[in-house]
Amino acid sequence: MRILKTLPPLLLVMITLTTGGCGTVQQSPATTGEPAVADNTGNSGKGQLEQLIDTLAGEAKQSMRSCTATLKDVVVEATPMWSLNYQGEVHVRVYDAAGNLILDEYRK
Repeated sequence: MRILKTLPPLLLVMITLTTGGCGTVQQSPATTGEPAVADNTGNSGKGQLEQLIDTLAGEAKQSMRSCTATLKDVVVEATPMWSLNYQGEVHVRVYDAAGNLILDEYRK
């Protein structure tokens, strides 16, 4: 009898995760193509790549979806880390043109 009570919610969770859950990479219009970061190198001590990483990490944290952007030949991916008590942690990966991993870190 317990199986019949828990089966519908379990199936619903499985369907939700397979159709649009945390495993898929969603690209928003702001992050496709050219990055939305302005070319202000003298504005702060950070370079363009660091600004793009910060922007993408903030967007992933807010939307709770994976975000991807490119800067020249560098690809930046930001994925929110799902857990029962989500505390805003984002997994950031940066790849070069050859597909080699340059940066792999977690940010809050």
